[in-house]
Amino acid sequence: MVAGRGAGVRTGETVRVVDRFLTLEMRRQATAAGETEVIDRFHGRIQNFLGRPGENTDLVLRLGELETAFDPLAANPESNALRAEILNLAGQLGAQIDGLADEIQRLRAEADQEIHGLVEEANAELEQIAGLNREIVRLHHIGQSHPELLDRRDALVRSLSAKLDLSTYVREDGAMVVQTGGGAPLVDETARVLVYEAAGQVGPGTRFGSLTLHHPGQLDRATREAEAGARSPKATAASSCCRSSPNTAPRWVAGRPGSTTLTLSTAMPRSTCSVRS
Repeated sequence: MVAGRGAGVRTGETVRVVDRFLTLEMRRQATAAGETEVIDRFHGRIQNFLGRPGENTDLVLRLGELETAFDPLAANPESNALRAEILNLAGQLGAQIDGLADEIQRLRAEADQEIHGLVEEANAELEQIAGLNREIVRLHHIGQSHPELLDRRDALVRSLSAKLDLSTYVREDGAMVVQTGGGAPLVDETARVLVYEAAGQVGPGTRFGSLTLHHPGQLDRATREAEAGARSPKATAASSCCRSSPNTAPRWVAGRPGSTTLTLSTAMPRSTCSVRS
């Protein structure tokens, strides 16, 4: 009571203010940063194994030492000591090359497993976005505000954009449609499912599987594998583009107009899957 009159605080409706341009720019930068960070991480590990210029582990330095060792042998080919030195240097170089080859296979196996994990994370986020869409639409129809749900959905989209190039738009009923950069649907009425099967054992001849996009109805409920002959009504995976070469790695990159390159934020071995709308 103030001067005999009732007084207090009246709570107004929560208003959510979002700059659409900044939101889109943030997502684009998250996609670019995710790709750059992973490439830098894998390339850095390869560089550490190769050695930096001037270090004793530098592969080029060892090659130079071996080449230099042949000069005195040319002048004195009967010297057993010079021969032994060359054999020793050649053995060290061969061991380093073998070690580098083993390290590359380890990186490829690690990237393969990381891709599998990122796909699982992306699928979980897509499902959560679809669930929030349903709740947001329900509240919209009964005239209730829902800023906290919009914030949660935006946070999920930001996290997803660090793994996958995507675009979004919001329908009149408040539902958000999420698409790949090339227009393949990821979330509309339902969440699509990304499928990637890790190779398990990785060797020099290992060719990695394809990354495909499916409607949930196309997947076997028990195994989560695509049923034989199943194709999405709006997107098909061009499996001929989903094979990897032995020496490169899958990563998420931006899609081109008319086709979406689904690749993950990892750097070894490269695999691309074109999904055309």
